[in-house]
Amino acid sequence: MQEIIKTKDIYEIFGGVGVRKCTLSNGWNTSHFFTWSICDKEGAVEIRTASPEVEVCGAELIDEYSDTEIKALENCEVCEVDAIDEVINSQYYSEALEEYRDSLDPYSYYGVSETMFF
Repeated sequence: MQEIIKTKDIYEIFGGVGVRKCTLSNGWNTSHFFTWSICDKEGAVEIRTASPEVEVCGAELIDEYSDTEIKALENCEVCEVDAIDEVINSQYYSEALEEYRDSLDPYSYYGVSETMFF
């Protein structure tokens, strides 16, 4: 059987969620969804995959994947290091970081000041 390779590989990042989309040489399109969040005030990003499996479009009639197909699909799973880089370089990261840091100060988060309560 012919080796299956990725012909297209992109990450799409949104506020709190993302997806890795790949196109394979056999015509399949895959999607692997994940969520991301900022986990400390320095801006570290935590990645959690929404599902352990990659969604495949174009293989609906296949009951069982061959070893070659399984290997190709494993290469389409979210890579945590790549996903973190994509998140940090996205437009949503700086907004989320600012919101996270504001949430550490409850007065700032709710748009009030301490003097309003005394």
